[in-house]
Amino acid sequence: NFEELRKEGRKALKAWHNKSVRKASDAIYLPLIPSVENKFSLDFKLIEEAFPEITMGMANSPQDKKYHSEGDVWTHTKMVMEEMIAQDFYQNADFETQKILFWSAFLHDVSKPITVDFNEDKQQITNENHSVKGASDIRLFMWKNNFPIELRETVARIVRYHQKPFHWHKQMSAFDLQKWSQDLPLNLLITMARADARGRRYLENSDENIK
Repeated sequence: NFEELRKEGRKALKAWHNKSVRKASDAIYLPLIPSVENKFSLDFKLIEEAFPEITMGMANSPQDKKYHSEGDVWTHTKMVMEEMIAQDFYQNADFETQKILFWSAFLHDVSKPITVDFNEDKQQITNENHSVKGASDIRLFMWKNNFPIELRETVARIVRYHQKPFHWHKQMSAFDLQKWSQDLPLNLLITMARADARGRRYLENSDENIK
């Protein structure tokens, strides 16, 4: 029942937002971020303990097997995070950029649980507008936790546009490219899209298999 799934997703997001109460800064989350200091280690147990509501919400949210044969949203997200930190661009970036890319990868599909549905015509699981909703949810979370404004806005915009590079070869105008380049650094958006594309499994007969 997809209505029940969305209801549970909304409860998880609400609990996540209610738990965030104007902390002094985002510094308490710094140990979660892979960097040269921790040998680019991802501790998913630590992340799940810090964010039980949304990680469980993502784990309970299914995805369409054509594009995500790996399974639920949390499984996909963990794969994306692994692909993110494996990139040379991430490992050679300064820590401020690494923070942006970490949060973008972790939260890029945070609103999938509240948008999950089933398209009867296509016979596919969908998540319409999850990028737009995700940007709003991220802004609220980061505002409540006193994240730096530049970090907050850059992450929100990356998540807002993170699906766009998948469609550039089909529909992209010079105006769109210029607009996006004014909203955020395109190299960060492309780095996010590369991790997103690699951090999943496709059905063998899928025409979207870009691996």
